[in-house]
Amino acid sequence: IYFAVDFDVKMDEIEKFIVPYFEKINNSMKGAYTIGAYGPRAVCNALSRHGLIKYSFVADMSSGFTCNIGQHMPGNWAYEQIVETTEDGIGIDKCAMSSRATGVIPNFINGNTEGEISFKEACSRGLYIVELFEGATGNDAYGNIATGADGCGFSLGALQWNIKWGLLQEMLKEMRKDHLEEMMEKLGDKYEDVSKMLDMETTEEQLNWANTTNDKNGFKDGWDVALVNLATSKGFVSIQDKYINKAYDNAVEKCHITDFDFSTLRAFIMMLNIGVNGGGFKQEIIDEIREKFKEATELDDVSKLKIIADTRFENNDTARARCYFIIDGSMPVNGIYYSDIMEKCEITDDIIVDLP
Repeated sequence: IYFAVDFDVKMDEIEKFIVPYFEKINNSMKGAYTIGAYGPRAVCNALSRHGLIKYSFVADMSSGFTCNIGQHMPGNWAYEQIVETTEDGIGIDKCAMSSRATGVIPNFINGNTEGEISFKEACSRGLYIVELFEGATGNDAYGNIATGADGCGFSLGALQWNIKWGLLQEMLKEMRKDHLEEMMEKLGDKYEDVSKMLDMETTEEQLNWANTTNDKNGFKDGWDVALVNLATSKGFVSIQDKYINKAYDNAVEKCHITDFDFSTLRAFIMMLNIGVNGGGFKQEIIDEIREKFKEATELDDVSKLKIIADTRFENNDTARARCYFIIDGSMPVNGIYYSDIMEKCEITDDIIVDLP
C-alpha cells in the first residue's frame, strides 16, 4: 500500500510530521501489508533511510515541489509519475515502472511473445529506434549533426559519433586515408583545420578544438554546412554503415554476457541502445546485476532488462528513460512515447532466429 504525501512538503516538516506519521502506519499495519510512500523525492529518501517504507512512488511531475528540487532519485523507486495527458477530457498521469513495480497492468507492448524475427530485421528496427533517440531517422540520419552542448565537442552522423569518446576521430581518419579528395572537396577551407585536429596528440586537445566550432547559439563560421556536406558524402556514408555494423556486433556481445543470455528483439534493441548511448558494462556493474538476478522472484527477459536499466543507469534519468521506452514504453524520449511510433517500428519479444 502506497500512502500519499501529496503536497509541497518543506524539508523541516519531514522529520516533524511525515516520519511520525509513517511510524504510526507501520505500528498499525503490524506487517500485514508492505508499506510504500507516494510523494516527492526527499520525502521518499528520508522514509527509506528510517526503514519505514520498502518502495517509493515518486511524484516527479511536481517538479516545483521543494522536496523534488535538486534531490536524487530514491534507490527503491517502483513507480515514477512523469507527465499528465488528457484523453477524452480525462486527465491521466503517465508513470514509469522499475523492476520493483508489483502492480498488475495490461501489457499492450509485448504483442506476440512466441514469434520469430531475422537478425537483419532486428538490426533494422534497432537502428530506427536508436536514430529516433538521436533526432533523425533513415537517410536523414546520416547528415545529423549536433553542437557540443552535452560536452562532447560536436556529434556527427546516424549514431551521433562525437569527439569526446573518440570514435568520430577514427572515422574521420579513415575518410582521410581512403577518400581524401572527396573529404577535401566536401570540407572546403575547413579541411586543414580538421586534418590538424586529427593529428593532435590527446583527446583533450581535440575536444578543445571542437569547442571552438560551436557554442550555445549553434555552429560558427559555416561549420554546420561543412560537416553536413562531409557526413552525407558517399565515402563517409559508407564509413558510417561500417560503424553501424560494428554497433550491431557490440550489441550481440552484450546479449551473450553470462547470465544475460538474451535472444529477443527487445533485448537486442536495448543492448544496441546501451552500446550507442551508454557505453558498456564495468565488471562491478555486471556483478551487481547478477546478484539482483538471484534475488528476483520473477526473471523473464523483461524483468532482467528492468534490473539492468535500473542498475546501469541508476543516476542517469535520460539514459534510463531510453531503456524504459524500449522495455515497456513507459518513459518518453524527446517527448515521444513508444505508443506514438509502434505502428512504424514494433518492439516485440520475438526470438531472433539467426542471432550470431
